[in-house]
Amino acid sequence: MLRLVFPLALMSVVACASASEPAAATPAAEIAADATSAVSCEIYRARTLRGLRLEARVAGFEDAPGVIDYEFIVTKTDSNGSSDIVQAGEVSEPMLGSVDLNVERGARYRATLSLHDRNREVCAAEFRS
Repeated sequence: MLRLVFPLALMSVVACASASEPAAATPAAEIAADATSAVSCEIYRARTLRGLRLEARVAGFEDAPGVIDYEFIVTKTDSNGSSDIVQAGEVSEPMLGSVDLNVERGARYRATLSLHDRNREVCAAEFRS
């Protein structure tokens, strides 16, 4: 009986010792990722007289540590083929860019918005017709 009690007592001491160790420090990259989690992005759309306007917008970037870059890509496909419009740069205001499309019958489009800090993608949005 004594043989069973000693190993159990030893395991309890080891478990208590490991539970009382101080928590590891959070890496700076994780802290930065938490601060950028408040960033949101969206592609707004509005009908115009001749077609469609797409606007890339961001919110919450003011409190993000460091630089956030964006890439707004709109691809239009119709009977004549396809074309891409690419807008990119550093986020400095809520309105990132806009594209006016002349949408004919049968034309399709795809818009993607991607925001990145130094370490990862912060936000992404996509819209398809």
